[in-house]
Order: sequence, then C-alpha cells, then structure tokens
Amino acid sequence: MKELINAVMEQQSVGACKATNDKDITPIKVTEPTAERLPRANISVRNWLVDDVASWFHKNGISHELRILYDFQSGSELLDYGNDFRRNFDQEKKDTRKRFEKKFGEPMNTVQFNRFKDALYRLIDKQDCIQRSYRF
Repeated sequence: MKELINAVMEQQSVGACKATNDKDITPIKVTEPTAERLPRANISVRNWLVDDVASWFHKNGISHELRILYDFQSGSELLDYGNDFRRNFDQEKKDTRKRFEKKFGEPMNTVQFNRFKDALYRLIDKQDCIQRSYRF
C-alpha cells in the first residue's frame, strides 16, 4: 500500500511539472518594485532594502528622477549619505544639481530637492532618536 501511495504521489508531481506544449507554460513576470507600499515599519532603516527605499521616496512625494539619480540600494546607503549631505550641504547641492542636469538635460526642481532634504533630515533625526533611546 505504501508503495502504491508513493508511486501515485511521484506520478502526480511529475505530471504537475510537465507541460504538454508552450501554451501551458506561463512566463514569470518581473516587475519593478512597487512604491505604493510603505517601508517596512517593523525593521530598522539600516535594514531597508531597495524596495523600502523606493517606498520612502514615494511616501515623501520625492520625484522619480531624484530616486533614479541617487540610486540608493539600502537604508544604510541612504542614512550614510544623509549624514554626509548634512555636513556638506552646499557642496552636495551643487554636485546634485550638476549631476541632475547632466543626466536629465534639465535643471533640477528646487522644490523637489528641498522636499528630499527635509525628508532625509527627518529620517536621520528619527533614526538618531531611536538609537539614543536604546542606549539608556
């Protein structure tokens, strides 16, 4: 009886993997990360993945062009850059304007840049506050 059950199970698993023709094969769709969801609230910003960063840009109303320009792949990259950005704001602003114009062929929108700066500062301040509260 056990052998019969094993034979049937094996046949079913083999049958499930077989496709009789190309019409039976459904291609896997690869999509860009959706920014509609919020960054995962239950994890530290330092552990954010690229989807979480994209969601943060979207949630804060920061342009897609700025997200592409910066191309952060993790929350750590975002926070580390933010700390450098804060220390060297004037130079970073100049460099970002130049890079934006070179990449997109148009001037960077000042409102969008300020929105990015404000959101980044809030994120850094929030992260610093969380870290200080864990020290005590």
